[in-house]
Amino acid sequence: MGAPSSFLFALGVLIAAPAAAQAAAVDVGAAEFEASLTKLGALPRLEAVEKLVRHPCVARPEWAQPLVEILSLHKSYVSALGLLALAEHSIPTVRAAALQNLTQVGLRVAAADAQPVRAALRDSDDDVRVAAVAALGVVGDDSDVPALLELLAHEDQRLQIAAFRALQSLTGLQLPNDQRQWAYWRTHSSAQLTRRIDLAIQTIDQGGAEADVLDARMLLSSSAWFDARKIEGAVRGWLQSGDPRLRIEGYGLAASARLGSMAEDVTCALRFETDIEILPRAIASAKVLGVATADIVGEGAPGTEQVAQASPAPAGEVAIHTQPATAPTEADPDALIAQLDAADEATRLTAMKGLCLLARPEDGARVFELLKDTKSDAIKKQACLFLGRVQHRAAVRELIDLLRDAKDPGLKAGAHWSLQRITGLKLRRELELWEQWWEFTGEAFVASTPR
Repeated sequence: MGAPSSFLFALGVLIAAPAAAQAAAVDVGAAEFEASLTKLGALPRLEAVEKLVRHPCVARPEWAQPLVEILSLHKSYVSALGLLALAEHSIPTVRAAALQNLTQVGLRVAAADAQPVRAALRDSDDDVRVAAVAALGVVGDDSDVPALLELLAHEDQRLQIAAFRALQSLTGLQLPNDQRQWAYWRTHSSAQLTRRIDLAIQTIDQGGAEADVLDARMLLSSSAWFDARKIEGAVRGWLQSGDPRLRIEGYGLAASARLGSMAEDVTCALRFETDIEILPRAIASAKVLGVATADIVGEGAPGTEQVAQASPAPAGEVAIHTQPATAPTEADPDALIAQLDAADEATRLTAMKGLCLLARPEDGARVFELLKDTKSDAIKKQACLFLGRVQHRAAVRELIDLLRDAKDPGLKAGAHWSLQRITGLKLRRELELWEQWWEFTGEAFVASTPR
């Protein structure tokens, strides 16, 4: 399995440490922590996330929760590592939130780095265990299937349903919620799948009929959970190949299989990629894994204007092999705004997360309206993040009210972060201080025009 990354090991030690031992440092470093959180880029670097998750402030839930929420917005391998570290937090609500958002990031990680998820299966908190089972549907591998099969017969319905959905997500199969059928599949599929993976790698290595190559791509894309080491080895070899055809295959499979653990390999390959015909595909692959490409190829590199976020759906992923992906409908800001009126909360929350990434100031009024109307704390958190990012002044009074009325520590922290971001003030999270500012200056500030 290998040892966990030094990043996760160090962060796990820090987060598991008693909160009392860090209390003195928390107040001193609060301003520094908030400043770092504010500066976290759209595609954060490892050192920036490492600094935030190591910070003593993270020992407290009111600081850890906003960090979890912000990391969840970035579908990058670095964000996944940060969430894995937070999955070992001393406070159950933080652990559960980190695991839930790890599932949303949707990238595979190295087997050793997924150990916090497996450890959480034995957690004393029910919500943490359910979140861990769900996360295995994204970061798990063949060794996790027996545990998921066993949970299909669990008396706790939440765990049972989470295990069923995790098996479907992990394997790509649509078998019914029946332990016997899954057990039969498990018993009879392993040897056959091993042979099929070997044949698929050979087919792409040697080339062949277009239909055979397409079948091989699709099989490998959906089978990384079964033998990630073998598939990653093939991708690494293709990325390092002098054959442009194989490099295209390497970039494509890294993205379509969501191989987050290969982000560094893709980055290195992109750094030395000189073929302008391949470059758009290479950039698309890097973006799927959350790699910041601007510093590598520059904003004006050939093909960069064509690259969009690739869909996790198999059909969309395979397209990366043939042409640069076009922007999915979910990324259309007008469509996302329309989804804020959806009847179900899940759709509204997903739309709000998409808007947070786009952060268009012109959407501020609609998001502010949602903040006032919704009863969902999860949606309120995302709305706070958005309003802070676009510095929507009209929301200031409502955000101050949240400091008083919000019960969720993460929502209260999000409101405070947004207030500081909008006003430029570094007032502490004390309602009296913000009320005093509002009384003397606040209304005039909201009415004024930003410079």
